Order: sequence, then C-alpha cells, then structure tokens
Amino acid sequence: MRKLLKWISSNSLIVLWVCLLVLVLGTNSCYNNPQPDPISPTNYVEVLCSNCFYEAIEYDNVIVDFWAVWCKPCFELVPILEQLAEENQDIKIFKINIDENKDIYNEYRDVGIPMVIFFNNGIIELKSIGLKTFDYYQNCIDVFFE
Repeated sequence: MRKLLKWISSNSLIVLWVCLLVLVLGTNSCYNNPQPDPISPTNYVEVLCSNCFYEAIEYDNVIVDFWAVWCKPCFELVPILEQLAEENQDIKIFKINIDENKDIYNEYRDVGIPMVIFFNNGIIELKSIGLKTFDYYQNCIDVFFE
C-alpha cells in the first residue's frame, strides 16, 4: 500500500490525466447528453448529440426537433412532442440543440427554429419550420408514417 501511495504521489500528473480520460470517455453517451439541457429528456423524447445523429435518423418513423435555449417557441413545442410521442409509440422523437451541434444544424438548416424534420430510413419526408399545433404534427405523422 505504501508503494502504491508513493507511486501515485510521484506520478500525480499521470494519475490526473488518467482520471480525466476516464471521466470524459465514461460519460460520452449519445442518448443521455451530459451537457446541461434546459429542456430535459423525458420518457418519450430523447436528446441527441452529433455522435449518434446519423444513426438515429436511419430508423423508420423518426422525428427530430432542432431547438435552442434562447428560442421561446422551442420550449412551447415540448408538451406537443410529448403528447405526440405518448400517442404514437411506434415513432421515435429526438431533439438536438443547434448551438451545441452546429455541424448538424448547418447541414439541415432552414429559415428558423423550431425546425421539426420527419425522417424515414434517413430520408427527409417533411421539414416543418416554426411552432405548429398538435393536430398539424399528428396529420403529418398520419400522412408520412402510416
């Protein structure tokens, strides 16, 4: 034990780097984004990061909400997405923060946010800009995913 403590104290920089690597690599999860998220993930809507975005949109019947912390309509969209997810359990709904994932947003960007994109096997079926009603999104699901 003494030898171990002596080695740790003499190699504290190495130990610090190893601890940091374990911490960073150990918390890098796509679906549980460790970054602060004011619109927290729920039972139905999952948070995406750029590492797993392309994997997520390859499934059938995927909706992705592009949002930002400073966007008030984005916050108003959350209960609508929750209700959609609850009533359409065969659909995966994700959200991705555009400020934290600029590369993805730049690829799909349009005139504004919230931007909701309906994907089917990685192909865009519909891109909707701005806050819409529950009925609007439900009609889109019925048309594009049924």
